[in-house]
Amino acid sequence: MLRVCRFAGFVVECGALAVAFGADQQSDPKITLTVQASYAKLAIRQLGEAAHVQLLTSPQTANDIVSFRLQDVPLSEAVKQIADAVDGKWKQEGATFRLIRTADQQNAEVKDELNQAVERIRKLIQKREDELQKMRPWSSDEADALATKAASLIKKFDPSRKNFGTWYYQGDRLSDETPIGRAFTRIAATFDPAELAELPKDIKTVWSSNPTPTEKPLQADALPIIEDFLKEQGDWANAIDKIDLTAPTTNGLTHYVGALGDFKEDAGGKVFKVLLTVTPQGTNFGFYVELMAFNQKGKKVAWTNTVLTSADDRAKTPPANAAPGDDEKIKLDADVQAFFEKRNDPQGLANSKKLKDSLINKLLHPEKPDPLSILMSSKLIQAANIKRMNMVAHLTDNMFYADGNTSTTGVSVDEFLRKIDSVTTISAPDGGWLVVKPKRPNECRTYQADRTELGKYLRRLSSGRPLSLDEQAAFALSLPDPLCNFLPWQLCNLLKLPRVDDYDPAMLRFYGLLTADQKERMMHDGLTFGSLRVEQLECVKRMLYRTRSRLGYTPPKGEEKRFDFDLFYNGLWHEPTECLPNGIPPQGLIKLTVENSNVVMATSFNPDSNGTPGPAFSAQDLAFQKYSQEHPEQFPGANDASHRFNLGHFQFGPQVKMTFLFQFTPTLSLDNTLEDTNLKDFQTMTMDDLPSDFKKQFQDAYNHYVMAYANTKPGQVNGGGSVPPP
Repeated sequence: MLRVCRFAGFVVECGALAVAFGADQQSDPKITLTVQASYAKLAIRQLGEAAHVQLLTSPQTANDIVSFRLQDVPLSEAVKQIADAVDGKWKQEGATFRLIRTADQQNAEVKDELNQAVERIRKLIQKREDELQKMRPWSSDEADALATKAASLIKKFDPSRKNFGTWYYQGDRLSDETPIGRAFTRIAATFDPAELAELPKDIKTVWSSNPTPTEKPLQADALPIIEDFLKEQGDWANAIDKIDLTAPTTNGLTHYVGALGDFKEDAGGKVFKVLLTVTPQGTNFGFYVELMAFNQKGKKVAWTNTVLTSADDRAKTPPANAAPGDDEKIKLDADVQAFFEKRNDPQGLANSKKLKDSLINKLLHPEKPDPLSILMSSKLIQAANIKRMNMVAHLTDNMFYADGNTSTTGVSVDEFLRKIDSVTTISAPDGGWLVVKPKRPNECRTYQADRTELGKYLRRLSSGRPLSLDEQAAFALSLPDPLCNFLPWQLCNLLKLPRVDDYDPAMLRFYGLLTADQKERMMHDGLTFGSLRVEQLECVKRMLYRTRSRLGYTPPKGEEKRFDFDLFYNGLWHEPTECLPNGIPPQGLIKLTVENSNVVMATSFNPDSNGTPGPAFSAQDLAFQKYSQEHPEQFPGANDASHRFNLGHFQFGPQVKMTFLFQFTPTLSLDNTLEDTNLKDFQTMTMDDLPSDFKKQFQDAYNHYVMAYANTKPGQVNGGGSVPPP
């Protein structure tokens, strides 16, 4: 009789399996092996070498990040658990076993992640409905009571902005009680969560009561809700007039009271159109949502917004089985602990040769060891050691700071597992196994940072020389979108490297995708949108259909005085799906203007800057920077180390400024500016060394600011820092 056994889902002859495991054993060998986080193609090969069996990965599984702790466990059981952790299976190829992931398994991951998103959206909407049920029914008396609350909040406004975060939050909460806030919750409940879950990320989708070709129609169930809203809006308008609500203003700047606005809008005007916009944010299942009402002229008469997200929707992780060592806590490795102890002491970190030669060097070389081994896999291995369990983990980049704990005091295993449950699925730690899987493996693989490119990026930043524009664009294309993967930013922050994120990521990627011929055509006759490649047009869409589009309007010559700019910038026509109802016109042009000028690059007083030159200052920028640093009483932000620069010595040299104009129609456009500097062409100077023409521009601008702010009192200027006021 032929005896067979299953090898992680594949039927193979036991005799052949035993031979593969080693001729000197009658059954598969028992393995004792610990592997920190690393690519599966490396970890699986290491496991095969330990078992004297040829184990390989496939293109689908090779770059999965895995870690395991195996203690005297049969190889057949180990490989079964590994396959389960990565949603894969083993395929026998002669004497070789290969870890693969089939199309069916990948499709199952996608379906499961969609179901997760649908369920979470359902819970978020239900939470809003529950909050609405707790509110008192709407009436004219309720409108008066809400207006009274708003008036009380306005009286608490502090021009120094000390309590601005709390004040604005309270205004935002009041916004939920307005007619449009209530309508939003009821309309949201009419949506199919599955439809929301499949919306494109970071691009705004618009539903309308009277849709254009680029908008979706509001559901029929929402129309009665809108009718109720219109009636309730009249009560709210009367309450605003009765109490004479006016938002606080400082130095000509009106501070919106949450989504209540400034109360100057025509709150009682007849509503002509209602728009609901939804923008999925990054990978956190959060949604930025706006509900807006406009009159027939296109003026906004009511508005509310919110972020649909949940502070903590974690499942309860079952506690680990009681076992010897339960009182023992997970702690940082010795070199990691030393790093965090010294990290906030710049001198201690700089003077620690041991740290610079060990952990810091490792962090700068994420190719090996993997960054996830520094904290995550190290803690999981400790957890398994403490519980005397075997452990297999499939790790993803969002697990780098998964438990948020970098303290040196340690944490219990159960507490650690509960903290990482927001991003992981953890098997109930029984049967001697602890198996950790990501909640959204397919999505996380899509946005995983390539370790080779990540290493190039970190080491280039650590050189202290600012990245050129071409380098920034190249890294923007080779590394994942910063909205979808925080690992590059987290490592920069950990190593105190200067972050390179001043530019719009979509614009930087667009620039990196341009060919020399396309740039040449932009500088002459222009480049049509219709000639762009798909990935280039996608970048333009992200710039146009973002939450707060920078779309601009230029009236035809002779009509400047007759055009109501407020109607465009604060009204219906600033919505791209309205003013560009058929989408991006193929015949529209992109034009490029290149300017050469001289700039100053000064070093920030922020210790995290590591002496790297900061932003480039024009003569006008430098004048405002100097004035604001000399008058911190007027510009409180200028006292912050991140806003103060050494203006005694700086680098002076040429800068290339590239202005891209995306001309959709003769009147509608977007513009974006990128700047490139090459410090090899810069010279160290002081104020006295500046060329006479640059010095004159600086002095004229400085004198202008002296006069402009001569009578300004503390608290009258909004903000401060390195950017001149408009």
